[in-house]
Amino acid sequence: MDFQLIVFDLDGTLTDSKQPLAPKISELLKSLLARVPVAVIGGGSFLSFRRQLLAPLNASDGELSRLFLFSTNGAGFFRFQNGHWQVVYLERLTAAEKRKIFSAFEQILPAAGFKSSLPLNKLIEDRGSQITFSALGQNAPLDKKLIWDSDRFKRKQIKSALTPLLPDFDISIAGATSIDVTRRGLNKSYGLKQMEHHLNIPLSQMLFIGDALYSGGNDEPVLSSGVSTRRVSGPSETEKIIRELISTSILNT
Repeated sequence: MDFQLIVFDLDGTLTDSKQPLAPKISELLKSLLARVPVAVIGGGSFLSFRRQLLAPLNASDGELSRLFLFSTNGAGFFRFQNGHWQVVYLERLTAAEKRKIFSAFEQILPAAGFKSSLPLNKLIEDRGSQITFSALGQNAPLDKKLIWDSDRFKRKQIKSALTPLLPDFDISIAGATSIDVTRRGLNKSYGLKQMEHHLNIPLSQMLFIGDALYSGGNDEPVLSSGVSTRRVSGPSETEKIIRELISTSILNT
């Protein structure tokens, strides 16, 4: 397949949960950018992209011009033009939508058996176009995050309780401890269609690489979009795939 765009998930794929890009993957990603445009789509806000991806990547303006960032699971698109990152679009939740989502979490968390010593406002983050629940808080140590819900059972219980209260929203499991809530249809499939529209690259010529391509994961909508996919277990497997892509004659143009 002659891919014209390589699309990566961020947390759990290019980086560990909320962690910066590792130096080895940073260098590989720049090598890949020299061969083919790259898009990164993740559940975080643009600020988290700056911290996790852009700061450690330390790319040149030329490299950044071939890197396209889709925040909050595709609800926002940022591209590098004229020396600056510019907003192409940003689909924001209304104040009423946000109140409804917060209220639903407040109602169902005790019923789902969830307990925390942290107040609710430390567990739920307003990302503008997405509300994200992080069971241990955004800044919990990675080792604790990885063991809290490794089989995703706890979050499936919470998602099942949320679903009837939020019929107009997409609810998906993300990262190690998170649940993302976006307006219905504002998911990674939407983001890929926006890539097709804005970058003029057919979905059939994109490759998506992500860790949450399972049922209920925030990468799952990608499966119905028509793009080719590769599921990974984490950054170490992503590193192998990037090396494979760089070494193929298809991308050495």
